[in-house]
Formats: sequence, C-alpha cells, structure tokens
Amino acid sequence: MAGETTAGRGEETPELANLGRLEALVRALLQRFEALRRENTELRERVARSEARLRELDSEALASRQTRREAVKRIDELVAQIEQVEAELERRYADPNPGGESNSAAGGAPGGPED
Repeated sequence: MAGETTAGRGEETPELANLGRLEALVRALLQRFEALRRENTELRERVARSEARLRELDSEALASRQTRREAVKRIDELVAQIEQVEAELERRYADPNPGGESNSAAGGAPGGPED
C-alpha cells in the first residue's frame, strides 16, 4: 500500500518522506508566523509609546514657546521702563535749574571767586 513503510524493513515510501518534510515545513512556518505576530505586537506597543512621548514633547515645546514669549514681552516692558527712567533722569539733570534761575542770579556758584 502506498504511504506505508515497507513490511519488515522500516523504510519509508517517498510519499511518507514528502509528507514528513511538508509537516516540518508547516511547523517551521507556524513558528515563524507566531514569532512575527509577537514582534508585530511589540512594535505596535513601541510605536504607541513613541507617539505618546512625541505628544508629550510637543506639549512641552508649546509650553516652552509660550513661556519664552511671555519672558520676551516682560523683558521688553522692563527695558521700556528703564528707558523711560533714563529719559526722565536725563531731562532732570540736563537743566539743573528747572525754574529758569541761573547760578549767577542766586549769588554765584558755591566755591566761586566770592568765597
């Protein structure tokens, strides 16, 4: 009968040998399939973690940009205040007698020749 070992000798027919090889190949393919399935799951999880981290970093970058804009605005305001104070000080000290009086009309400058 085809597909049986030869009586008494334990030899396989070519059909049985081919069936054994086919079975081994199917088992190997199944193992490879399962390994690829596990790898696919792991990669999907890894991608999900990477995407979550990317969203987190995007959020942090957005917050950092907002903080920077606020800091630049505040610095600009402080610089404007300093410039305003400097202008006020220059105006005050540029005209030592804001009332229009001169030192000579008030008896001369201290430490002058009359002392």
